[in-house]
Amino acid sequence: MLRMLLPYVLIISVLGTYNSAELVHDHKWKDVLPYLNIKNFQETRSSVFATTNNTICAQHFQVYMDQITTSYWAMLMFDSSTKFPESVLMGQSVFLGNFDECIEVEHVNTGVGVFSGQHCLAEFRQKPDSVPTLSPQNLPHVESLRIRAPNVRGNGRAVSFDSSDLSLTLSYCIPSTCSAKDFEGIFNSYLQDRNLPVMASVAEEYCQTNEGKSLATEDWITVGILAAFLLLIVSNTAYDLIGKGQKKELLLAFSVYSNGKKLLSTKSSGDTLQAVHGIRFITICWVIWGHRYMADMAVPSINLGIAVDFIKDPGRLYITNPTVSVDTFFVLSGLLVAYIFLKQMKHKTSGFNIPMFYVHRYIRLTPPYAIVILITATVYRYVGSGPLLPASANQMAEECQSNWWTNILYINNYFDINRMCLGHSWYLSVDMQLFLLSPIVLYPLWKWPRNWNILLLGILAIAGVVSPFTISYVNKLSPNLIYGNAHLDRLKQDELYYTTYSRFGPWVIGVAVGYLVYEAKRKKLKLSLIQITAAWILSTVAMLASLNGIYSFYQPDADKTILESAFYNGLFRTVWAFGVGVTIFMCVTGYGGPANTLLSWKVLIPLSRLTYCVYLIHISYQSVKSVSARTPIYIADLTELPTFLSDVIISVILAVILSLGIEAPAMNLEKHLLGRGRKTKQNNTEEASPQKQEGSDKAYTNKLTEESVALEEGSHNITEVVVKDPREDSVGHQIKE
Repeated sequence: MLRMLLPYVLIISVLGTYNSAELVHDHKWKDVLPYLNIKNFQETRSSVFATTNNTICAQHFQVYMDQITTSYWAMLMFDSSTKFPESVLMGQSVFLGNFDECIEVEHVNTGVGVFSGQHCLAEFRQKPDSVPTLSPQNLPHVESLRIRAPNVRGNGRAVSFDSSDLSLTLSYCIPSTCSAKDFEGIFNSYLQDRNLPVMASVAEEYCQTNEGKSLATEDWITVGILAAFLLLIVSNTAYDLIGKGQKKELLLAFSVYSNGKKLLSTKSSGDTLQAVHGIRFITICWVIWGHRYMADMAVPSINLGIAVDFIKDPGRLYITNPTVSVDTFFVLSGLLVAYIFLKQMKHKTSGFNIPMFYVHRYIRLTPPYAIVILITATVYRYVGSGPLLPASANQMAEECQSNWWTNILYINNYFDINRMCLGHSWYLSVDMQLFLLSPIVLYPLWKWPRNWNILLLGILAIAGVVSPFTISYVNKLSPNLIYGNAHLDRLKQDELYYTTYSRFGPWVIGVAVGYLVYEAKRKKLKLSLIQITAAWILSTVAMLASLNGIYSFYQPDADKTILESAFYNGLFRTVWAFGVGVTIFMCVTGYGGPANTLLSWKVLIPLSRLTYCVYLIHISYQSVKSVSARTPIYIADLTELPTFLSDVIISVILAVILSLGIEAPAMNLEKHLLGRGRKTKQNNTEEASPQKQEGSDKAYTNKLTEESVALEEGSHNITEVVVKDPREDSVGHQIKE
């Protein structure tokens, strides 16, 4: 979505906050603005319209100008166009006009043909030969926050500023017989006649009419695939509800009834790491919250300057430094892969089946992921409408059509990153790559003595700090979320954010916590009051320090050295992970107190099972919602909060559909096809009592081909190292993504 949902674009549009204001105050824009009103074409229309080779376009434009004050349709078209930009000094630089009013003008018969209203967005920039280079002193607001503009020159500090990147985007309603290039040529001819130092640029994807769009071949294929899934869901559900006697498990794979019961189940065993449910759901809510602000700061706003206030406000660091939420997911991933593996190996008599370890993981994660990619690459662009939507949706579609294979292979965090299909999916690739490497760490944890394991984990944790420290120091990177220098920006994303070798520190902390939890439960750990208090203080301080540490880098008088920046970049993620890890350890070992009570609330269990699907789908919803805007928005906490809550609700609803329609059936089929499912199932009316079920479970455990110890009955976990009892839940295995 205009690349807005990549992790380090949180406040990239802040540049626009003072861009337009600086232009109006310090440049010739204040003299140019009155001439950008399309009504001014009346004065020079004969010479201007003669510059286009599209005769029909020129004729229709002349009719439009002639009747702009006399014909209702022409008044509607003019009324829907931008006149004189407002709120420029508040940071607004994009003006959308009235999209619907424009395109609702249809079938205008002029005597020289018929046309309709066409809404276009034109971007205006100063001509290169008239652009001065501004010193930081001419941009006090930007310099005070050390925000880098798009063409910062120097070693990462704001040395000079190329104002050619400053622009205004205005909307115009023009005849549909004119192409974007026709309109661009007409406008530039007009600007040249007036000897104005600006030029217009009009992209085809930003010109729209009310004409419907037909589905392409790939779109129909997607519709067919989705229809086939719907047919399977309906037929399997009907079979589940109507069928009598024994039922074939394979024919229940897509049953909404059976899968829905498993999804909503809140049963848990004594071996459950219950607090994990609360942590993963709270974390995904934080991710949605951060992405909501990102989305709204990437579309036109009448007060984009509020982003600067966010950076100044230490109370809003959960918005301006939200990327540690992803590190919480890495902690959970490492925790579960280690804990479940050790529990499984404790009861196994055979060796570790590495191929099935990988196959099981891939099949569990990929089907819903692939469906989201397919929809994004095809029919997603037909959802919603608005002046910004086609350009955004088409870009997302093109990226997924070109690079879908890197997603499916989980390598998209290294290939063509600037055109990544689903910008947030880099995380899935890092997590999968860590999973593929996990046996290198897990096997020693299983076989080596405790002291050697602690040494191994300590070395890996230190490496998890040294790697980002080195990358940051060598490339002179700041912890700031905003980099204007394109080269440094790519370095920060490519090297410091997307790569597995820079993000594995929190995962190692998670593995260490999983190992310690396993040992603590095995040895019945007892802690003193002093130890409990110290642990909670340590956890709180670690998380607050990592979250708030970046604040000093945003201050006007900050003059941080490269070494200081490297230390923060190297430490803050692992320190955050340490704080989260201690919290989890205390909760699951019985020392969580009120925190554990909240995080273990059973209502959160079904919601936590949906976390993976919510992660996959929430940005698609937020994206289409934002770029469907007809008018600039107003950013404020009171407006963002209800929008965020609606994001969570809608994302959960969409996640339920994705989970019951794709994720759960895929897991059911995987169990059956790999020989771990039962062939038949008793009528749903024959419910076993808890006592009988418990006894049956104990007896059945010895019969499993691969013995498993699940974290909980009725829940799958993100890593799914364990081969579970086929009678257990097949929904909600995703703890983190």
